[in-house]
Amino acid sequence: HFYLLQPFEHVTIAACTGCTVVVGAVAGLLHVIDCEKTQVTSAVRRLLVSNSADVLHYIFTPSPPLLVGDTRNCQLAPYNTYYEGLREDL
Repeated sequence: HFYLLQPFEHVTIAACTGCTVVVGAVAGLLHVIDCEKTQVTSAVRRLLVSNSADVLHYIFTPSPPLLVGDTRNCQLAPYNTYYEGLREDL
């Protein structure tokens, strides 16, 4: 499990298998690449998922996610996390 509860400009999550990743607010792009059987939670401006399978995304985003490459069986769900300082990070 990875909990990165702070604001970021951009984030890349790469080559994770069987992980849970919670990221604070992302001002730009959250890129999930080459991941399998992983859960990702974040509030982001833009989500890009590339070549990933069986990934569950708990996402808050104002723009439609981009799913590219060999991306299979990925699910999108409502953002489901709160941490102290989240309102300021958004």
